[in-house]
Amino acid sequence: MTTTERRARIAERSRVAGDPIALFPVARVAAMVHGFYAKVREDAVLGPVFDRRVDDWPVHLERMVLFWRTVLRCEPAFKPALRGAPPQLHQQIAELRRDHFERWLALFAETVEATFDAEPARYVLECAERIGASLSRHLDPVPTGPDGSASPSARGPVTTDAVRP
Repeated sequence: MTTTERRARIAERSRVAGDPIALFPVARVAAMVHGFYAKVREDAVLGPVFDRRVDDWPVHLERMVLFWRTVLRCEPAFKPALRGAPPQLHQQIAELRRDHFERWLALFAETVEATFDAEPARYVLECAERIGASLSRHLDPVPTGPDGSASPSARGPVTTDAVRP
């Protein structure tokens, strides 16, 4: 699939009319990432978690801009770290809890809604919810029913619905 075809699929899936390149200019994606992480660093819940792991904030911010450019603009900009892909890296953080991801989504939603118009913002938040669900899947044990069988859908995804006022 070509880059143009991937961009067309994103526009179709997102129900946002327009080209992802036009909807998500690099400068705005960068502003979203930098604005979000400025909030994270000041946040009493998330700040300490990130501070213990991010040794070089400019490098981390650039990687996150590349990540979101890949997600939103279909640019092949982001490459996983040599230490592993994001899900594996997040699984290695023993202190992570579901409420960290809920807080992450709440701060992210505030930033996205201040950065993009309503329709593109909705798409960015849909992506963030899927990413949050993927990165937090390992956190809670899967509830079991009375017969001891696993109920994989019982946990459900992390969403901004639970954290929005």
